[in-house]
Amino acid sequence: AAAALASTPDQYESVIDIAYELMPHANPRQANSLASALALLPDTGRALLDPRSLAAHESEWIRSTAARLWCAAAGQPPRVGDRLAADPSQNVRRSLAFHLPGTTQYDDVRKKLEQDIRRSVRTVLKAPG
Repeated sequence: AAAALASTPDQYESVIDIAYELMPHANPRQANSLASALALLPDTGRALLDPRSLAAHESEWIRSTAARLWCAAAGQPPRVGDRLAADPSQNVRRSLAFHLPGTTQYDDVRKKLEQDIRRSVRTVLKAPG
């Protein structure tokens, strides 16, 4: 609820600090709730999150959030996109494919996702351009 009500940079930071504190001990259901809460933050709040740390989390829900954030962060750092494109969870790869901008800077990740074993991942990709 705090994430949905946050409206200032200080509040965004408080929500993010609490989420980072809870993540290491989160069970799958709690991780899903944390990922959902972080998704409620506006763009300026989500920009404060680090896609690298979220991409390394054991929860696919948190890694799916990392995929969305990485796409919104202009694909930086590039290694995170490669890691997410090779993620064992189809949900993470599908989130990455869905949020991947259609610009050429994402071509390497797009090529990997175009070869994904799951059709659901391949079909949500946007065409470059």
